[in-house]
Amino acid sequence: MEGECELRAGPGAEPMSSTPPWWDDAWRYLQRRRESGRLPHAVLLAGPQGIGKGAFAEEWARALLCETPVAGGRACGRCRACRLSAAGTHPDRFRLDPVEGRAIPIDAVRALCGFLTLSGNYGGWRVALIVGAERMTIAAANALLKTLEEPGARTMLLLVSDRAGMLPATVRSRCQRIVFPLPPRAAALAWLNANAGGEEVDGALARAGGAPFAALEWIRSGAEDPRPELVRELAAVAGGRTDPAAAAQRCAARGAGETLRWLSSCVMDMVRLRCSSQPAVLRHPDLREPLQRLAAACPPQRLFRYLDRLGAGEREAAGSMNDQLLLEDVFIEWRELSAPLRRGRG
Repeated sequence: MEGECELRAGPGAEPMSSTPPWWDDAWRYLQRRRESGRLPHAVLLAGPQGIGKGAFAEEWARALLCETPVAGGRACGRCRACRLSAAGTHPDRFRLDPVEGRAIPIDAVRALCGFLTLSGNYGGWRVALIVGAERMTIAAANALLKTLEEPGARTMLLLVSDRAGMLPATVRSRCQRIVFPLPPRAAALAWLNANAGGEEVDGALARAGGAPFAALEWIRSGAEDPRPELVRELAAVAGGRTDPAAAAQRCAARGAGETLRWLSSCVMDMVRLRCSSQPAVLRHPDLREPLQRLAAACPPQRLFRYLDRLGAGEREAAGSMNDQLLLEDVFIEWRELSAPLRRGRG
């Protein structure tokens, strides 16, 4: 069983070709373990949303299944296994994702565990991925424990999570955890320019809170930036200019899960601004002024409690059938938290 030791995967001294440089340390670490025959059977890839943890997991899975890996343990891209992986039809690879942002149910996890008990079709590894692992129901997470405690031979389970703290401790303690921080801005911009280019790269990275994969998706999709609207909703509710139910209705269109993730990152910036006039890091530096105005009237302790409520809301969103009701509750709590703004104390 692997302990819950952490490896922080940051930019390496020798970037790997065609891959983001902030993957390098994690890749080299796993490759060293592979070469020594001591690969962990379960790895938890943790870190902020939009930095490429899922893409890293897919790349590592392809490398592990490849029949003729090249330098550094990378997949060759040409063998039978690589062609099947590229087509998404490799029989020794299994992937679970939340369905439409909802919870991962116990039946899906049981199917994954059954898959890992089988022998490889091609005599090699069997690899399973759980993306959005924090969205497993409690029953689903418990169903995973036996596999984590008694893994089959030549099997690897890759759990990918934006909110690793939401996973049960019993799951976290049985995985080797690799933490991906936000990459340095210069490295993120260089990678974005190489993959997207254009004048919008800098602004997209700011909108994505420094997360380059999220920024790239934004550029390619042409989606609008939801943050200004969300901050305006917070200000309107705090100032008594709109009703929490109306704010919830407008925000529900993008889904409770996504809205709550944006709210959490904005409130975390409020905490930083409330605790320091010059915080070292902000996820949304371009929204500093409006967030600072909102934070001014809110004691840090209450903001921390609200962050806890948002985290609970994200867990509820995984199984919620009514996004608007969930968001109404969250905006009502924000209205109570920000009461000093309506009383003119901010």
